[in-house]
Amino acid sequence: MICRDEIPESGFSSLKYCNFSAKQGFCDIFHTSENTFFVTRDKYDTFADDKSNTMIMEQIINTFEYSVAPENIDYQGHATVPSICGSIINAIGQNIRKEGCGIDVMRKAGRSWVLLRSAFEIDDRPSLYDNYNVKVWPVKGKGLTYNRCVKLTDAEGEEIGRGTTEWCVIDIHTRKPIFPELGLTDADIPIPCKSPRRIIDFLPDFIKHKEVGYSECDFNGHLNNTHYIEMFYNLLPESVLSSGLFTRIDINFRREVHRGDDVSFGIRKASDEEYLFMAKTGDATLCHASLQAL
Repeated sequence: MICRDEIPESGFSSLKYCNFSAKQGFCDIFHTSENTFFVTRDKYDTFADDKSNTMIMEQIINTFEYSVAPENIDYQGHATVPSICGSIINAIGQNIRKEGCGIDVMRKAGRSWVLLRSAFEIDDRPSLYDNYNVKVWPVKGKGLTYNRCVKLTDAEGEEIGRGTTEWCVIDIHTRKPIFPELGLTDADIPIPCKSPRRIIDFLPDFIKHKEVGYSECDFNGHLNNTHYIEMFYNLLPESVLSSGLFTRIDINFRREVHRGDDVSFGIRKASDEEYLFMAKTGDATLCHASLQAL
């Protein structure tokens, strides 16, 4: 790793680019195969104006391949929705790491990624040992958010799902969000589905309780977001799970919960075409979700 005063005047054709807020202010990070360059905002304009460096602003769609393992299928022999959503989140994490903004890099700067909202539409679920692909690309967010979109295709290239996610960067010491300013331009690809909708509190039809366990926590030390989807699906009636009609899930993440904490959760049938999910710890809402038939 070298400091910003040692940046060479040429040779940026193989660069990967990202940006995050360090303690001393906003820093842009440029990666080559040999080195990592930190460029503060006062030097960024000069750097970006150099025509030889325009390739660092190009967006790349990355594709990640997955295979349906026996532990990821349901009684019908298809991949479960929670396992597919887990693959999506995994692909997004790999995509961010390819750009040099992975959780390992962010932690060194005292920063971390947090998922705020997501929306997934899954038209068809692959069967045991089927391969499927998750394509990931960045879309400019609003305010504090940094967005990633996905498209799912089967082994033949047919589209079987899509989604969009909204993330923010937090200070790992204060646990408060900071402005990400990742410096990434829009990919010239539209959002594949409607943005995640906001869901408000409601009174569930029934409530269950669980204690957050060790294996359910992620790198931030709180309940992994995919476990909320598992909790939701474990409460749904058989008629919904077997119908194949309920294909869109919207999720709002509101608050962190840690290992050993007690979580209460429940669902409500909002209509024949929608079920709602909510999880809380005490009086604090942790997560809202909606499953709709499209």
